[in-house]
Amino acid sequence: MNFKALKFGGGVERVPLPLKNGYHNLKNLILKSFIVVFFAFVGVFGVLNQKSKMLYEIKQTSYFSMQLQLINNHISKLKNDIFRDKFYLYFDNDIINKEIKKIDMLFNIALSGKDFKKNQHKDIFFALKNEKKRFEKLKSSIYEFLRYNAPIKNSSMYLSRILEKSFDTFNMNNKKDRDTILLFSKSEDSIFFNINTSNNAFMKNILNYNKKLYQLSKNIKDSKKRELIEVFRANLGVFTKSFPILQKDLNTILTLPIENNIKKILKRHTQKSLKEEEKIDKIFNFILILYLFSITVILFFIFHTEKENLKLKKISKKLYLSTITDKLTGLSNRTCYKKDKKTFKNPSLILININDFKDINNLYGTDFGDKVLQILSKKIDSLSKGIKSAKIYRVGADDFGILSEFQGKNKLIKKVLQILHEINNTIFEIDNHSIDISISIGVSYNQPKLLECADIALKKVKLSYTTMYQIYKDDFNTAKNLEKNLEILSRLKKALLEHRVIPYFQPIVNLNSGKIVKYEALVRLIKKDGEVLSPFYFLDIAKKAKLISKITEIILLASLKKIREESVYISVNIPNSNMTDIKIRDKIINILELNKDITNHLTFELLESEEMMSYKQISEFITLVKKYNCKISIDDFGSGYSNFEELLRLNIDTLKIDGTLIKNIDKDKTSQIITKTILEFTKKTDIELIAEFVHSKEVAQKLQEIGIKFAQGYYFGKPAPNI
Repeated sequence: MNFKALKFGGGVERVPLPLKNGYHNLKNLILKSFIVVFFAFVGVFGVLNQKSKMLYEIKQTSYFSMQLQLINNHISKLKNDIFRDKFYLYFDNDIINKEIKKIDMLFNIALSGKDFKKNQHKDIFFALKNEKKRFEKLKSSIYEFLRYNAPIKNSSMYLSRILEKSFDTFNMNNKKDRDTILLFSKSEDSIFFNINTSNNAFMKNILNYNKKLYQLSKNIKDSKKRELIEVFRANLGVFTKSFPILQKDLNTILTLPIENNIKKILKRHTQKSLKEEEKIDKIFNFILILYLFSITVILFFIFHTEKENLKLKKISKKLYLSTITDKLTGLSNRTCYKKDKKTFKNPSLILININDFKDINNLYGTDFGDKVLQILSKKIDSLSKGIKSAKIYRVGADDFGILSEFQGKNKLIKKVLQILHEINNTIFEIDNHSIDISISIGVSYNQPKLLECADIALKKVKLSYTTMYQIYKDDFNTAKNLEKNLEILSRLKKALLEHRVIPYFQPIVNLNSGKIVKYEALVRLIKKDGEVLSPFYFLDIAKKAKLISKITEIILLASLKKIREESVYISVNIPNSNMTDIKIRDKIINILELNKDITNHLTFELLESEEMMSYKQISEFITLVKKYNCKISIDDFGSGYSNFEELLRLNIDTLKIDGTLIKNIDKDKTSQIITKTILEFTKKTDIELIAEFVHSKEVAQKLQEIGIKFAQGYYFGKPAPNI
């Protein structure tokens, strides 16, 4: 062995040359590794930072563009709605008000963007702010348009009625009478042939006709004829006064160039953002190259190290599992389902959905909802053991799928019924709460789009009152649904004509005495074969077809008749739209006027589950009906949008607690706490409290124990046609 002498303080030490060389090699290796790791970290940081900046810029640009596009879309829709309002006799102005609110909100969102903190976007900010001011001007014109459009429509339509009435009032054999009718007709023709044009030249004719009518009225001694002429002239006066203002407002609405200006702002912003992205992209490419170089060196060491290679494999496996596994339940996810489905020759899918899962989240919180999903996933997994080649997936928020080879329709239905029975008849204990979970099931097999078809079948179940599962059929499509809706509408119209839409009455009892204190009138449709249909079957169609006011009128008249015959107290549901529509409201008031000797026995129930947007109009309705000593109740309290302060403003007499809080109150402590809180509130405000959905003796006893005085539900009596 060769040695080299090294001198230390006069002494001599001999070191083996290979040992020294190995020492230097190890030192160089550590140094190189340190440099490579350093560059790798720098590269990772640089790439992530630049990528983050690029994604942020793209996201901000896209988001801002989307906001501006939405503003343009809603402004265009708003102008279109203005046209529709002008041309259609009956038009819901709440649609226009909602569009204005949406546009205001979109402007505010766009103007609050983080981009405007940069100096290069200040000009865009001020340009957009100017368009916001233009929109304020547009709003003023729209509100003025709406204010004048309504009396014009009313007067125009009233002129036609007066013209019809004039033939009964005036004598056609009398020349002056004929001249009067002729002037009526000419005035009406001028308006109806020109009302929808931008040309107001016909106004001269209207003024001339009005003047002639005035001269005629002077010479008519018959007070009835003279009064009819004056009413006709008054409506002409409304038209001549309001129409020029309406035309001016409409011209302002149509000529303000907000859409084009916003498109220009969007173009400028896009150009600036593209330049910024190009700059970031160049830096990103440089850092990416540097990073790739560092990664190449690192991979060289990794692939020459067995230990690192094994670690990499383990990491890859974990990452792969995370992409195909649902984190919450541990089940396979939708991605895994798509992959696995290809391995089945003839697959079938059982799609399970939790009914009213949103209510569970709203009542108990999302953490509790997660526990429900975890427990249910284990239950479904255990129930699937008997299915050959079955695999379980969480394919949606509260949707679970069982994928298996199709073994025949009978076996499939048998398994579905077993799952329904096991889950729907099990009380789940979670965090000291007893939860009654119910599910619906959609099934599909022999279908290329298995999940989509099962989902369609599931939606069919949700629309049904009679079944908890459904197997997909080829006729479950949009055309069939439309056909069904038309069929329901036809049945409803026929039932209305044949007086087969009637009220059923459900008792409300005093829990202390056990006696019935009043009834709630619930609408039912009686088919020709005697089958009774609940409003779930036809009410949505009635709303879309604008038949809901007719149904309300029928139930109101029938309830008043029952009050007069039986001397009982009855509550009637009234939709939000019936209270805010002046024409329908006036009809209701006329009915109350004709029955004012018994209206103190009547209660109007407002649905809290309907969004109460027009509080002012609802409050006006309440004030009107209270003049007839009617009472006001809020139905389904706890399920909608109102709060205590808003309810106090409505001057109500009764609150009806929603069934979701009552149905498990004998076991559910959270429901008990919420109900007690509502009770304390009603005691302080002298508001009467009624509990709905009382279906058992245990629930009734728990309510009485809490202090609830009145209750309603199948435990006391089902709705019936007679009291």
